Amino acid sequence: MSTKLFLAISLAISVQACAPTLKHDISMPKIPDIGAGQRNSVAGAELLVNPFIDARPKATMVYHKGREYKARGDAAGAVETKVRNKLEKEGFRFSSRAPLALSGELRKWEAKVSVGFPAQVDSMAAVYVEVRDPANKRIYAGEYSGNASKQHPNLDAEDINETLGTAMQQALNQLFADAQLLDILQSF
Repeated sequence: MSTKLFLAISLAISVQACAPTLKHDISMPKIPDIGAGQRNSVAGAELLVNPFIDARPKATMVYHKGREYKARGDAAGAVETKVRNKLEKEGFRFSSRAPLALSGELRKWEAKVSVGFPAQVDSMAAVYVEVRDPANKRIYAGEYSGNASKQHPNLDAEDINETLGTAMQQALNQLFADAQLLDILQSF
């Protein structure tokens, strides 16, 4: 075998080894703790949080080598839970009789994996929320987005999940850094 052929085969094998292998759908990405938040106390402010809707055109979460993979579990529910937990930590109380209702949509949460040396994963997330007053009139709406990328010679499903979680964390950090939204939520 010639040296050039050996090097070509070795290079092809090493580049292929850099691409993560996904055999099935992934687990639901863990969203890291949300960092931004309210600066003033909202103790006692009541809020109704409606179930978040998965408004993505497709449930696909990972695009890799021409294949599509979903996450096991309820993606919109995972985002809603993270938002609820943060609101509660900020001092909001939840009530079905609250004067304001917060609704949300998961609009994007996906990762695209590129093969090569090193392999790369680019993740994007987008969440839309709106606030309605007691007359059910929309008084505020906003869309928040985040991105995360990672390059590594040996990417795996854990790396993909990590970037997906970080992208969503960035989107939710934007949501909780929106002073106008937080002012409205505590104004009634």
